[in-house]
Amino acid sequence: DHINTSFQAAYKIAQAYHGTARHDLALEWYHKCLTFQVDYREPLVGIASIYQHREDHGKVVFYLEAALNVPEPKHPEMVIFKPNYGLHVHDMLAKSYFALKKYKKSIKHLEKMYELERQPHFLADIQNCKNELKKSYKRPTTSTRLNLVMLTCLSSQELMRFSALMRYLTQILALMKLLVFIALNTFPAPVLSKQ
Repeated sequence: DHINTSFQAAYKIAQAYHGTARHDLALEWYHKCLTFQVDYREPLVGIASIYQHREDHGKVVFYLEAALNVPEPKHPEMVIFKPNYGLHVHDMLAKSYFALKKYKKSIKHLEKMYELERQPHFLADIQNCKNELKKSYKRPTTSTRLNLVMLTCLSSQELMRFSALMRYLTQILALMKLLVFIALNTFPAPVLSKQ
């Protein structure tokens, strides 16, 4: 019971700082909430909303994906925000994944939103994501193992030297092929005697 009371006090302090846009202090208190063994999504969603305000979408995704693992309490001992256990978290995730250009994951959360509330504008958002996904598709290029090594291991100066060396070796190979051709067509083939 002491843990739950301490959690609620810390959460109320975090909310007060959050409400007055003192985000660093709010983050500190939201993190203190997470040290208690109480299963509520509210602190995780609070942290994520601050990071969404800061447009740090990687952190938004991190905290909200963690929040999805916290089920809605059956008998909450404090006032909970119902949308944190449904639509709100999926909305924030869809927006952050969209900002990160992870359109497939954004679509997944938009579809979950449509499943929870059959609103037609969710379908339009899903189509918008699918269009962005099509635009972002790039045809894969074929690379040889040698190209991959060159691209990943060599500096630009080394790459220029390597390219020059490859041109030189290609010319030597062509010259050797020419010499073999001339030798085969100039000299008669040796006759093997039977013994």
